[in-house]
Amino acid sequence: MSIEQWESIVKNYSGLPENFETWVWDALKIPEHIALSLPSYEPPTPDTNGDFFCNYYGCLKIYKNKQGWENHFNGEHLGFRVHCPACDAVL
Repeated sequence: MSIEQWESIVKNYSGLPENFETWVWDALKIPEHIALSLPSYEPPTPDTNGDFFCNYYGCLKIYKNKQGWENHFNGEHLGFRVHCPACDAVL
């Protein structure tokens, strides 16, 4: 699958980050027995000091708030990108 094909699939998703994996299996028509054989993803909960650890399949990044983690998760793991209208940077 090309990055362009992946981007077109991701752009159709409007749900919560933690529901993306289930949605994408269906969107890509992955057989249920294959999808169920993979470990499920559990979104992070705050640590006792309030930090959010990204535990997405070996990712070890730490964030001070849930918004920081969500920005990271959406960009790094789901491929969501936003273009800044002021400077045309990809965020």
